[in-house]
Amino acid sequence: MLEELLPPPVLSLGLTGHRSVGMTGATAAAAERGIGAVLEALGRALAPVIAQDGSFFSAAAPVMRLITMGAEGADLLGMRAADQYGLKISCVIPFALDDYRNDFSPEAATVAAELFAKTESLLELPGRRDEGPRAYERANDVILSNIDLLVAVWNGSRAHGRAGTGDVVQDAVLKGIPIIVVDPQSPAAPGILAAPPIDDVEPPVASDLARKPLPADLTAFIHGIVSPPAKRAQRAALVDLVAETQQSAQWRFEYPLLLKTLAHRPKAARKPSIAAPKSARPDDAAPSVALAKTKRLETIDRARNIIDALAVQYGRKFRSSAVSQYLVVILGAWISGVIGLLIPSLSAATIAIQLLANVLVLGDAAFRARHRWQERWLDYRVVAERLRWLGFRNAFGLGGGRQMRAGLQRQKSWIDWYIRRTAHALGPPQGKIDAASIAAAADHLSEIEIPDQIEYHRGTFRQLGLLERRLFFGAHAALVASLGVAVVLAVAAVRAGSLEAVGWKPIAIVLLAILPATMTSLNGLRVDADLARLVERSAQTIALLFRVRRNILASPRDYDHVAANMQRLASIMMTELEEWRFVIDSRRSRSGRRQIKKKKNFLRPYAELRKRRAVGDSGAGSSPVP
Repeated sequence: MLEELLPPPVLSLGLTGHRSVGMTGATAAAAERGIGAVLEALGRALAPVIAQDGSFFSAAAPVMRLITMGAEGADLLGMRAADQYGLKISCVIPFALDDYRNDFSPEAATVAAELFAKTESLLELPGRRDEGPRAYERANDVILSNIDLLVAVWNGSRAHGRAGTGDVVQDAVLKGIPIIVVDPQSPAAPGILAAPPIDDVEPPVASDLARKPLPADLTAFIHGIVSPPAKRAQRAALVDLVAETQQSAQWRFEYPLLLKTLAHRPKAARKPSIAAPKSARPDDAAPSVALAKTKRLETIDRARNIIDALAVQYGRKFRSSAVSQYLVVILGAWISGVIGLLIPSLSAATIAIQLLANVLVLGDAAFRARHRWQERWLDYRVVAERLRWLGFRNAFGLGGGRQMRAGLQRQKSWIDWYIRRTAHALGPPQGKIDAASIAAAADHLSEIEIPDQIEYHRGTFRQLGLLERRLFFGAHAALVASLGVAVVLAVAAVRAGSLEAVGWKPIAIVLLAILPATMTSLNGLRVDADLARLVERSAQTIALLFRVRRNILASPRDYDHVAANMQRLASIMMTELEEWRFVIDSRRSRSGRRQIKKKKNFLRPYAELRKRRAVGDSGAGSSPVP
């Protein structure tokens, strides 16, 4: 059992709001009470939701985390309310702390200093005053990347300038983040911003969306945010992951043996590293806080290694099963032919051999399908790759990431849920992202990560390309040999006067039966393993990696460019896995529909017969009316 892979139960809240609410006066006091009421209601709902789905979370106590920029006004009011209700608080500020203090009035600066000292983490982004609103937009982007839900102290109007509250709410709508609105004019009656229709062609406008009254009981609302997908198959996959063991038997050897025999190459090792930003606090407590963050990232890295090993294991099992099917067919054909040739009296045994080969093939296929080897292989590959990039993203405060217009994407899978819950359990890092850490990240990507990926895919390209060519030559050699045997046999029969007069006729007949079967099996193995597409995909990935590396080397070494190239690189590595997984899901879905249709067609005659009998019985049991 791998309970250590379960994510901690964390609900991550974002907070944004108008500075104009102020820090004192009736409006500010009412807004703070409204925010506090929302936080209290969310806290009441979180515990029963986690208790209901506790098997999908670690044994840690449920945690609510508030992430905000800590600006004067609604942000500081919300931080004060969160502190009163025991929430963990993380701040993401656009500038270095000493510079950011200039944003506050003397009265608010005192409150901000007190609340900043209580934060779980404080992330200082490398903003500059000459960037204008972009520095604040960057901080808002980081906040939205790390939250499940946004609490907005918002009057409902569009932002008057960039990076305002209206802009934050609009971005949250586009990213599919649920939003609770606390109107400064009526903070005692918060509402939920209605989600836009998923089939809207035009991008939704936040100020045009309706508000629904916030229910007194938010259990169902929170359940839809933090609980895993409701579909049984998705939850079963999560249960399978936790039920895995690191000591699973490596009892399938066919695929490694095939590679070692036909396409052996030294194994390329990939050693990605994860680093946290430098500590931003000069006091004695700073090293321990930074160390705790590093330990969290090490936990993620350990989980990635475990899941990656499971992916390798199931990939080996699935591919070995596919290889064994064709090898069993080839072996059965050759054994049957040799027995029929050398021991004619045992020719009847060849039927039993062929039957046994078919039983082995079908049984192996059913076993691997029942235990979902292919699905687990691809799922775990995707999870391991996304966890690996989560470490890099977290160091830049980017969290798990969200796609725009989430409603138009495919349905949320257990992998999406797992990565998001894991990312939100991490929260934003503690520290300062400065020019040195940005340059170090760019160097790591361009000099270590990308070259390592290129070397891996080059090795895959060479190995699978060699395997593809040798299987291709083997299949064509069997075809040419069978044609040669047929031609020589025909010539020999003409010269001898009849086919029966050819002395090696039994050998020729056996070869004409075995060689086409060998050719078919080798071609089937090539197609089933999809070797040609895998080779092409590795070549395409290598070209894309070189392009990203050139972009990193040519681009300015600032936060925005390095983060964009990092996300582009992660997208390249994830796209081929996601597309591959989508193809498998589509095939399974079509297969399921075909099976249901066949089952209905098969049972239709019996249903019609039962219907006729029922009509006949009812007619026989009734008396005619005179």
